[in-house]
Amino acid sequence: MNTDRARGKSRGRGTEDSIIKSTTQEEREEESTDNRKASSRKGSGGRPSTIENPSRTTLTLEQRHIDDLRQIRAAIMGTGGEEISRSAAVRAIFDAIGEADLDYSEVQTKEDLRDFLSEKLRQ
Repeated sequence: MNTDRARGKSRGRGTEDSIIKSTTQEEREEESTDNRKASSRKGSGGRPSTIENPSRTTLTLEQRHIDDLRQIRAAIMGTGGEEISRSAAVRAIFDAIGEADLDYSEVQTKEDLRDFLSEKLRQ
């Protein structure tokens, strides 16, 4: 009986001449970044990369927030505007808030933030 096979080893596994290369997480991230850069330069289909320094995050929203985004999109596209994604709508909202140069020093809670922003939007 082959003792190597009994131990779960097979020919080529773990040897220097193996065709499978082990990579570190850093190497995988670097390769992924290189691939994204190459694909955005090529224009090889898929979504166009129009966001500068994109970073992906997850937001947990209530259904009413999704409905609000849907209404915003429908209003924009219903008047002949361009098709806009929910992500693009959220980015536009954040851009507008960021450009408003607001002073948040009195805001202490999420309710305070909501009231503060509601007040500023009414002005």
